[in-house]
Amino acid sequence: MALTQKDIKNLAEIFATKDDLERFVTKEEFNRRFDELIGHIDWLTKAFKDMKEELTIRFGQYRRHEAQLEDHEKRIQILESKVLVS
Repeated sequence: MALTQKDIKNLAEIFATKDDLERFVTKEEFNRRFDELIGHIDWLTKAFKDMKEELTIRFGQYRRHEAQLEDHEKRIQILESKVLVS
């Protein structure tokens, strides 16, 4: 059973040629791009960790300032009540 010209044409449409395969990345290129991606993910992870730490510090400062403001408000009210009574 010999292949006809029509069979060869059909096979050429089904299977990839060398030219078709050149547009795909090689294993080395894939590994390089993967390493770059991992590097970016590591950078993002560190940036989010740093941001979380910064927000934790700022939230602590906010709570301390809020307590100070509440204390000042109470003290001002006491002073105002004494000054207005006199």
